[in-house]
Amino acid sequence: MGQLQSSAIHIFTAIDLEARYIRKALRRDGNFSVEPRPIGIRASDLTAIHDLRCAQCVILAGFGGALDPSLRIGDVVLDCAKDWIAEFDGRRGSICCSPEIISTPQQKSELFRKTGALAVDMESQIVRVRAAEAGIPLISIRAISDSADQSLNPSLLKLIDPLGRPKPIALAKALLRRPALMADLLQLRSASSSAGESLGEAVARLLPQLNAKLPNLLPTTPHAHLSDR
Repeated sequence: MGQLQSSAIHIFTAIDLEARYIRKALRRDGNFSVEPRPIGIRASDLTAIHDLRCAQCVILAGFGGALDPSLRIGDVVLDCAKDWIAEFDGRRGSICCSPEIISTPQQKSELFRKTGALAVDMESQIVRVRAAEAGIPLISIRAISDSADQSLNPSLLKLIDPLGRPKPIALAKALLRRPALMADLLQLRSASSSAGESLGEAVARLLPQLNAKLPNLLPTTPHAHLSDR
């Protein structure tokens, strides 16, 4: 199988860790040289997606919170037109976007009731708008890093930079004030590891199918988007 041209498909993640897991999986696969690019939590660094003129498809990949109670950590959710991806070892359905972290089971339950989405992230709407403006189809894929019945500590976001890298001084101060925070960090590390492996493998399995369909992936009308098909 020939290599996929890096200009044909763009892979974006929110944080460095997600991109590293995808790179690791693609290196194992060996057939694709697409470089995943972090755009920051809440898509805070949009420079990576300013120029999509050469792209035929955009993949937004990363961790997500489960809204559907049946999803577990490490499960993968795919939001795209079903006829694009014939084989997928995971769940298909919508992924919604929230500007703020959805941290409690109650919040997750309410968002699930309102939207019917399987999972939630903090970047997809921004990337969706940019891709639609460029007339480029978007595939969103999320590996679950927290289940619907699991609470998150919102203060953890203050201990990392927009690309998910730890802030050493802030982290040290937080642990001195609240040693119990270490349990949350260890839980997050374990969940991120499980979700990261699943995410990388899922993206690596998608690319051969997309490579076969790339000539037909461009929308037939301007600003078409996968959720409209």
